Amino acid sequence: MDERELQSRMEKCMELESKLRRVLRTPKIYSDIMILHPLSKIGHDCGAIVMLGFDHTSKQLVVVKDYMHEDGEWKLPSTVTRQVDIYETMQEGMASCASSSCGPSSYIQECLDVQIMKSQTRFIFKYYPMSFGNMMQKSTPHSFTFEKVIELLHAVHKLHNQYGIAHRDIKAQNICFTETTQLVLIDFDTSIKCVNKNKPLTHPVIEEQQYHSIICKTFPVCTLSTRAPEQFHAEMKGSEASYDAFAGDWWGVGCVIAQMYLGTELFVFEGNPTSISALERHYENMRLFSEEWVSNTYNSAHATVKLLRRNVPQSEVIVLLKGLLDMKPSMREQAVLAFLNNAMVLERQKTH
Repeated sequence: MDERELQSRMEKCMELESKLRRVLRTPKIYSDIMILHPLSKIGHDCGAIVMLGFDHTSKQLVVVKDYMHEDGEWKLPSTVTRQVDIYETMQEGMASCASSSCGPSSYIQECLDVQIMKSQTRFIFKYYPMSFGNMMQKSTPHSFTFEKVIELLHAVHKLHNQYGIAHRDIKAQNICFTETTQLVLIDFDTSIKCVNKNKPLTHPVIEEQQYHSIICKTFPVCTLSTRAPEQFHAEMKGSEASYDAFAGDWWGVGCVIAQMYLGTELFVFEGNPTSISALERHYENMRLFSEEWVSNTYNSAHATVKLLRRNVPQSEVIVLLKGLLDMKPSMREQAVLAFLNNAMVLERQKTH
């Protein structure tokens, strides 16, 4: 490679790193991190190695996410550039809302630092000690579960309407909790910024309902068990298909809320995910459940409908889930807004 081109790449990377660090208001570089024993490795995610680390300076645990530059030195993967853009947008939105009533920013994973090197990029995130599996079990008190339902709805609604971002991988594994049990949405590897209808894409996002969230299918996103039926349909139809990314998130939210009450996943994908017949079979299972759940909740003989109905004690959550798990994408956000505006819900929020 030409030396001047390599120098140009490096300068652009340094500029990007400095820009995000300014936006994050990073007081220091997290350079004294000890990666814990390999058994503490959290996992692999979208080409990244995710690890638990200990920052000696702040004396706290952190999550370290390393992305290798597989296309060459100082050549950032698209996942990295997209995340830089995402965290910049969210941080600017948080700053703009600092003195207003936009709600707590703690619903969203906190990015502490980004370090762009010649052969890899490292993101450093706040570590949240409690996982979904630790907190949300079948034996969890219903009042606590109800509170977490409200927090999850607020988190995703804020993501869509304040920041204009579709998460595209809502699932139990991407939900953690703080020491005070505040719900936090994590992992924005596959997230995208949706186009603002009235302003340039780079404008800070404050207004509600300002985004085009209909996108073309690019590659399969969202874990199979929480992937929306229209996303499966887009995969079966081909590359020209499109779907509503925000509505896809809301379907995932419905699956997660159902899991909160059931203690297990609502849908389990069986077979080869690249097999059209397996996709069609899973799509049909979702369709049959959805039609029974939406139109015949209390009288259905469908095994999963009966199980979910027995495990959800609050009638308002059943109504919410009827909207979130509707095959019609347009019904999902309507159900969320109706739920959050419900006087009973608002009253319970005041007392928690």
